[in-house]
This record gives sequence, C-alpha cells and structure tokens, in this order.
Amino acid sequence: MAGRQGDCSQFKGVFARYLCHFYQRSARPAYRDFILRNARSVWENSRNARNQFGVCWSGPFDVADASRQSSALDVLNAAVRLTS
Repeated sequence: MAGRQGDCSQFKGVFARYLCHFYQRSARPAYRDFILRNARSVWENSRNARNQFGVCWSGPFDVADASRQSSALDVLNAAVRLTS
C-alpha cells in the first residue's frame, strides 16, 4: 500500500467492522479469530511510541494519517466488542 493515495488504507478497517457484525449473526469461529488476530497484530506490530498505527498491520509502522488510525481503530473496536 505504500505510495498509494486516498482512502485505500481504510478499507480493511471497514471490512473488520462489518465482519464483526456478520460474526455476531453467524457465530462462525473463523471470523472471530480473524478479527482478534488482526487486532493483536496491529497493536503489537504496527504501532509507534506515540500509539499511532501504520497501514501494514503485520508491521513495521510506516506513517500515521487519519485513514490508518481509523482503520486500526475499527479492528481494535471490533476485538473489544467480541471479547467483552
């Protein structure tokens, strides 16, 4: 995704958000596992010292922008929803 313009970095967060809603209706364990793995990865691998998130959730952190932050928060919020 490096070098791309626009909102491309946001789509995986939107996907995670709606996959969470779908999981809550379907209860397929693979969907929950996918969300939790991605949330764990963004937290552990794609975060800088200021708690800003990069585009590649497997790391390393690249740069912070609104799209990257929103996307990461979508998957983190989905994980909270599934574990609370």
